Amino acid sequence: MSFDNLERINETYYASMHVPPDVRDVLGKRRFRKSLRTKDRRTAIQRARPVIDQWWLEIHQARRSLSVTPDKLTQDALAWREELVSSRKDPDQHELISGLIVEKAEELTEQDGSDVAQVFYGVATGRATPLSPLIPTWKDYVSKAVKPKTLVMYVADVERMAKSIKTLESFTRGRVRAWLWGLAESTPDGLTEKTQRRILNGLSNFWRWCHAQGLLDEDARNPTIGVATHKGAQPRTKRKPFTPEEIAQLCRSAIARDDHALADLVLFGAYTGGRIEELCSVTREDVSPSLTYFTVRDAKTEAGNRDVPIHHALRPVIDRLMHDSADGYLIPSSAQNNHGKRSDPLGKRFGRLKGELGFGKDLVFHSIRKTVATLLENAGVPEGIAADILGHEKTTMTYGLYSGGSSMENKLAAIERLVFPDAMTSSQLTERSHLEIPGFNMG
Repeated sequence: MSFDNLERINETYYASMHVPPDVRDVLGKRRFRKSLRTKDRRTAIQRARPVIDQWWLEIHQARRSLSVTPDKLTQDALAWREELVSSRKDPDQHELISGLIVEKAEELTEQDGSDVAQVFYGVATGRATPLSPLIPTWKDYVSKAVKPKTLVMYVADVERMAKSIKTLESFTRGRVRAWLWGLAESTPDGLTEKTQRRILNGLSNFWRWCHAQGLLDEDARNPTIGVATHKGAQPRTKRKPFTPEEIAQLCRSAIARDDHALADLVLFGAYTGGRIEELCSVTREDVSPSLTYFTVRDAKTEAGNRDVPIHHALRPVIDRLMHDSADGYLIPSSAQNNHGKRSDPLGKRFGRLKGELGFGKDLVFHSIRKTVATLLENAGVPEGIAADILGHEKTTMTYGLYSGGSSMENKLAAIERLVFPDAMTSSQLTERSHLEIPGFNMG
């Protein structure tokens, strides 16, 4: 979130954002503004984040509603249907239009086959309901019940299905299975069962909405229930940790490519074990004044929201990033992501970098997190403390349910046990720091 999205009116902070011109008519406004009910800037920043995320979701939905239009054949069929309905008061005209629809269907049979012709004829005569025009209204409805990322996946899956299964009447179990299996077979590594179940969940949500709207018979059965998943997916690659030397190699290579933001991100991950999006979301406001810890907010799990200790070797880098930040975030990003994910461009650059260095699919950015977990375990750090640093759930009754968590003193002592090659603390990474830490080797 940019600080430009904050306004101060009569000492109270407001979240504020201009509505892009292309969706102003859809949203019916030129600007979003909402009181954050606080005079404190840091509190305002925290409260503004979910507000801004929701606004971006509304903008995205508005843009998708502009782009979700029926295909050319369905548009033609709907136009013929309108003509047919409007001609009912004139029997001669009605008969003429009915004949023209039949002729058009016969042409389509010769050109594109009987399946295409049947879809056209069914829609044009009102005997079939096209799916595409239903999607925007369903999307607005379901947006109130699912998370933004889930919504985008659901909508994408339904839109993809609607390119093959074009009408509600052809939305049957057999066709859903055939479409899903065809999708799995056309995907290079197949589709995991988990992905297929997610797709079926989205289709089921759409079907249930159609049923609730009275578009289907009351006794109609959900066609997504009982659909067997395709078993041809390749097994998912098991991820493994980098070695400390390999992480140092990644840092050096990123610097050699003049990608200092990526080098900083790798170093940030190596000394904290943070998830990539957590690290890319850290702001100056999240760092303690003493530079002993930073706070992770809005993590993927409740345990993920935590205070992470800052290793002494990382403090000069954190100090430099805070000083150089142009938008409040420590790691700069060019992201323009629908879900507000700042890590996307950096994650892609990391993927290209590690690929060029010869690392395979079993080594990804998340592997750095595995490295930290491994180093902490081998250094004898108790599992409960490591879990509090990494943001993992603690499954035992005593620690997981009753404990208030590890102290910052214990977490700092644990994180200091991380040791990486000297290249990880070179002046190339720590230059321009404003800290002077006794005993710290600046290279």
